[in-house]
Amino acid sequence: MKKNRKKELESKKRELKEDIFVQSMLAAWQKSTAMRRHIIVAAAAVAVIALIVIVGRERINAAERQALAELGAMRVELQNLPDDMSEEERQVIYLEKLGELAKTVRGKARPEVLFEYAQALFEKGSSENLKLAEEQCRAFIKDYPESYWYLPLRQLLGKILFEHGQYEKAQAEFAAVQDAFLADSQPVMTPLRYEAAYYIGRCQEMLGKTTEARETYRQLAERKNENEIWSGKAAYRLEKLGS
Repeated sequence: MKKNRKKELESKKRELKEDIFVQSMLAAWQKSTAMRRHIIVAAAAVAVIALIVIVGRERINAAERQALAELGAMRVELQNLPDDMSEEERQVIYLEKLGELAKTVRGKARPEVLFEYAQALFEKGSSENLKLAEEQCRAFIKDYPESYWYLPLRQLLGKILFEHGQYEKAQAEFAAVQDAFLADSQPVMTPLRYEAAYYIGRCQEMLGKTTEARETYRQLAERKNENEIWSGKAAYRLEKLGS
């Protein structure tokens, strides 16, 4: 009886193996199992990549926070310099520290530091500092066209060119700043627009375009309610030029 039973089971197994439907079901199961394995592997890979990105961002954020902290600490240190120290000595220390920070800072904090460094070089004056400030501005404009500090740097470049007597190139920079405001109003930087208008008038004046300069000053002087400082400067230049 047992032998017969065993033969019967073996016969059933052979029939199942030869059955097309059963074979297709087994193949589908094996395939789905393989797909699940691939999905699990892919999900694991995505998780690893996401973790790398998160860690990378954290490192960048940490670097930015560190840079901003260093910038803040530097400002506090400069404010706490001895009272008997001359302004010249203060500026030297300020430039040195900003220069060191500008070489190492990365991430979103970098544009702010670079702007402050270029501005400090410009304010310090001397042909060497102006040359270095111009290099900083041009590099910034090339590398950070979407930065908040882009327009202030173009304005600063215009001032540097003005100081060098390159009035046509300077006017082009100031015009670019003014056009940016006309195309896309940026209320936070509105004073920048009026300063640009004033310097356009100065460039026109230095280029001997007196009629154009008068018109530029006149339009700016009429905006006293919007910006008293630059409108006042324009009114003064208009008076100096006469009618």
